Amino acid sequence: MIEKRAYRRFKTKVLITTVYRDKSDRIVTDEAIFSEDISRGGLRIVFPRQLPKGKILDLKVFLFSDPIHLPAHGKVAWSNKKQGLQLTSVDNREKPGEELFWVGVEFIDIDPFTRDRILRWIRKEFDLKEV
Repeated sequence: MIEKRAYRRFKTKVLITTVYRDKSDRIVTDEAIFSEDISRGGLRIVFPRQLPKGKILDLKVFLFSDPIHLPAHGKVAWSNKKQGLQLTSVDNREKPGEELFWVGVEFIDIDPFTRDRILRWIRKEFDLKEV
């Protein structure tokens, strides 16, 4: 199989907050979203709803073991239903009809400080010399 990705992905969880406008142009904030993986070019998040390709997101990336959040902008590259998983309540009962989605987000307009901080964090977490 030929790898199509521009950057190597690293399977890890980071905490994300997203802010975007919905179809009615209302501002929507989703907190406590977790990534499935991260790369120098973006991340894959687990999201409570499907987002359209091209949707612009304002992100706050919280790298565990790093005391500050990193602001970034992202564009939805793809969004697919996450097979076999649904949202659950606090007592672990499934909430019927509330599915989860994988959403691929490409970093856009990311400032050099944020990109550098993410790359240094990946190198440290995965004990790498280069990313």
